[in-house]
Order: sequence, then structure tokens, then C-alpha cells
Amino acid sequence: MCKGLAEVAGEATGSARMTPIRFGLKFYEPGDYMHVHRDDGKCSITFSCGLTPGLASMGWLPRMRWLTTRQVADRLSDTPYPDGGETFPVRHRVLTGFDGSRIPHWRTPLDSQSREVLITICFTDLSV
Repeated sequence: MCKGLAEVAGEATGSARMTPIRFGLKFYEPGDYMHVHRDDGKCSITFSCGLTPGLASMGWLPRMRWLTTRQVADRLSDTPYPDGGETFPVRHRVLTGFDGSRIPHWRTPLDSQSREVLITICFTDLSV
């Protein structure tokens, strides 16, 4: 799977040698959320999906892509997850790739009584 996904990551980024550098599982209990953040700067592309079916969309702010982390933090210092912004679906067992190291993103509190699991896989280009 990783070889095929590395090829997809390469096509999406235009990079020659994409390699997975981080794999994570985030376990959500009712009310859990993810603060607004950016992924590790080494991640050229992040893929995520729900291992379980009950995760809602992820919020993100593509218009803040070009701001520094300090500028983003200053603008969003009053909230762990901003109102507004855009969203993209976190699909059940279907990976979605996004620019997580440059675009601030978050998850609002889980509003169901179920437990949910988010998978993330980050890739970087080793040819540079």
C-alpha cells in the first residue's frame, strides 16, 4: 500500500521520491477535538481518513497558507478551533490528501457518543 500511496503523493506534489515519514492514529472520545495546527514542516503532503465512520469534516484555512506560524497563532489565539473557514470531508476508509504542513487545520469537538479513530500518513520528498 505505501508504494502505491507514495506514487499518488508524488503525482500530487510533483516530487520524485516520496517516502512516508509519519503514521498516526488519533483516538477521539465524545467531546475530543484537535487544536488548529499545521503538520510537521517535513510533511510535503498529509493523507487522512476515518478508520471509523463517524468523523465529520475537518476545518481548514487555505487563505492563511502564506502566513507564518506566528501570524496564524496571533490571529487565532482566542480559539482552539476557529468558526468559519472551509471544510473537507474525512471519509470512512477513503484517504484524502491535503497540504497539512502549510494550511492550518483542526477538528471540532466530536459531538456523538461514539468513539472514533482518525488515521494520518505524512510523506516527504527525499530527493531534495
